[in-house]
Amino acid sequence: MIIISRIIHSIIVIFLTFCLGYVYYSVFSGTINFWTYSALCAILLEGMLLWINKGKCPLTNFQKMIGDDKGFFGLILPNKAIPLVTPSYAFFTSLALVLICLVQV
Repeated sequence: MIIISRIIHSIIVIFLTFCLGYVYYSVFSGTINFWTYSALCAILLEGMLLWINKGKCPLTNFQKMIGDDKGFFGLILPNKAIPLVTPSYAFFTSLALVLICLVQV
């Protein structure tokens, strides 16, 4: 069960990172479209879930409940870097929103 939850968590993180990359690609290539806004909505939805859960991914709580003591980023990052993940994603998402606004004007 722990392996399955880690795989699902990994897929979600990869998907959201792809979404953020796609938003930047769209901004810099000038191809802002439905998919750009869909990717942005997915990122913002995740941001709202993190905000509601006080900065922690809800899947991490589920993983702890089934006996996994490490969240996704705990597997690939040093402990000192983990608290910087959410603010970094928030910064890059905010920057993407500003860039979209600037391009649309």
